[in-house]
Amino acid sequence: MRGGHHIADDKAAVLDPCIHIRVREHDAHDRRAVERVQVRIAEDLRVQLLELRNVRKNGIRALDIREGDELVQALTTHGSEKLLVVTRGGMAIRFDENDVRPMGRTAAGVRAIRLKDGDEVVAAVRATDEDAAVLTVTENGYGKRTRIGEYSVQNRGGQGLKTYQITQKTGEIVGAKKVTGEEDILLVSDDGTIIRMEAGSISLLGRATQGVRLMRPAEGAHVVAMARTEREASEEETAEPGESAVEITEE
Repeated sequence: MRGGHHIADDKAAVLDPCIHIRVREHDAHDRRAVERVQVRIAEDLRVQLLELRNVRKNGIRALDIREGDELVQALTTHGSEKLLVVTRGGMAIRFDENDVRPMGRTAAGVRAIRLKDGDEVVAAVRATDEDAAVLTVTENGYGKRTRIGEYSVQNRGGQGLKTYQITQKTGEIVGAKKVTGEEDILLVSDDGTIIRMEAGSISLLGRATQGVRLMRPAEGAHVVAMARTEREASEEETAEPGESAVEITEE
């Protein structure tokens, strides 16, 4: 089995604080295709891709972000998606994208989820397929898969449902991704360690549960990022959940 290694040794792994949106040419002319963005203060903006054409070299403004806020997620949808918004404090809300009307690029959006004091949005995923699962990961290396069907569709703007039993042991949620079980997952800690595992090997549990250990960060370190990637095709096996991450440095 393969443990974690230092991200500096992985030439294919790049952490970029910016979100890059790839727009296919035929999508850019499809009025049904919209770009959805989530910001940490839990607002949701729906922008037609037609408004993102003719991008200048220095870019164009895609939304109006308030001072002190930041962009969390951008998703492409086609008018009939369900979306799941997840917060750091363990709450989530699933709603129909048509609860949000298309707006101009410079609009600030509307409320997606009502946050409790001190909470913030960490992820938004497409949640139309109820047989798929959402994988949530916490800062102390715990995680779980939960069937999307366990999240009832609600009106946007509410407090949502509990999606994770947050404790001192687990720490708060750092990310969420929709998974089918056929892909690999990368977890990255703030000391530069990265670990890879099969999504299908992670326990499928209910919403209000603590999950299982996926990664053991070094003392004082925390998981800060997660990514979904294609299943690794190599003779090496990917790491099992809970395996200690070991840094490997080049000699």
